[in-house]
Amino acid sequence: MNQRKRPDITKQMERYHELDIQGLVALCAEVCETKFACLSLRRGEEDYIKAQVGIPENEVWPKGVKLFASVPIISGGDFIVGTLSVMDNKRGRVVPKQIETMELLSRQIVRILEMERINEVKTQQRAFFESSSGIHLLLDTAIKILDYNKTCAAFFRSISGIEIYRGAYMLDLLRPQTRELFYLSCKKALLGNRVRMEQEIEYDEESIFLEVCYDPVRDSEQRIIGLLINASNISQHKAQEQVIIQQNESLREIAHIQSHELRGPLVSILGLVELLKAGDTDLKECLGMLEQAAGDLDEKIRYAIKLAKI
Repeated sequence: MNQRKRPDITKQMERYHELDIQGLVALCAEVCETKFACLSLRRGEEDYIKAQVGIPENEVWPKGVKLFASVPIISGGDFIVGTLSVMDNKRGRVVPKQIETMELLSRQIVRILEMERINEVKTQQRAFFESSSGIHLLLDTAIKILDYNKTCAAFFRSISGIEIYRGAYMLDLLRPQTRELFYLSCKKALLGNRVRMEQEIEYDEESIFLEVCYDPVRDSEQRIIGLLINASNISQHKAQEQVIIQQNESLREIAHIQSHELRGPLVSILGLVELLKAGDTDLKECLGMLEQAAGDLDEKIRYAIKLAKI
């Protein structure tokens, strides 16, 4: 019996690493000489079709299947996440060489799925990075810029009128008066220490307060590969802090007035009242002295009330 010549699998596989998942499923059907092929993946407790060839979109399984072969899709940790299958409505068999090829294609599918997951995580991280109101700056061990968020770019644009960019040597972008402190903080962080400080930045006759943290960045083997600088504007907090300090100073001064300065005029008034009762003093002179003491007492009270309003 004449047998149909099988296609050259090696030649067909030369392009597999360039294909997307749909292309790999199509190549699987081509290599196995089947009419149908599909990739099913598990999501939670349910399976869904990720890609398929020859099967109508409204069908999950082709009709009249007489040939079927599959290999598992095994992700990291020997965890089965799906199945790569071929089918046909004609009798036949899938030979070991074709099964090996299906396994090779399944591994490539796993790599693509993992890359899709990595890209999805990167997209989520980037969205978080960019939506943050804080300043985030990632540097390598040579203090060159690896990455930054929009808030960071806007900050340097408003403070210094410069545009930061990836690959730039950070010290070249800083004003002379801030370079030494920045350099020393970076070096300390690159030795494995967390550096935290509050800095006042002056520009255009204004100033802002920043809380700045320098944190070492480590790889999976705990080697330091860079540093992450996070900064947040704490100007409002510092302003509120200053108000509290002023209020405390006012309270201390009020307490001093109440315990010392009010006592003097009050003692004078009480003493003059006793003299008037005894009739041992000139009335006119005594009234003048009472008026003076009352005026002093009124002045101290008014000053204390003014302090209480601060």
